Amino acid sequence: MAQESLAPVAAITNLILGIITILMSNRSDNQTSHKRFSALLIGWTFILLSIYNFAETLLTNIIHLSPQLRLISASYLSTE
Repeated sequence: MAQESLAPVAAITNLILGIITILMSNRSDNQTSHKRFSALLIGWTFILLSIYNFAETLLTNIIHLSPQLRLISASYLSTE
């Protein structure tokens, strides 16, 4: 039985958290600059983590599919 990865779920969750954090940090005008900067830093960190998780998922799926794709392309080329 193959194990399912939670990387796609983590990517979506981190993306949503990052967007909400950035929106909430820009909403309030009475915050000090260092609090706003730290909120923006955390928000962009969430977004970058979501990009990493998404890329990891894509690369993992491509690596696992490449033997199957080679078989499909070999069988397709042999029939021509």
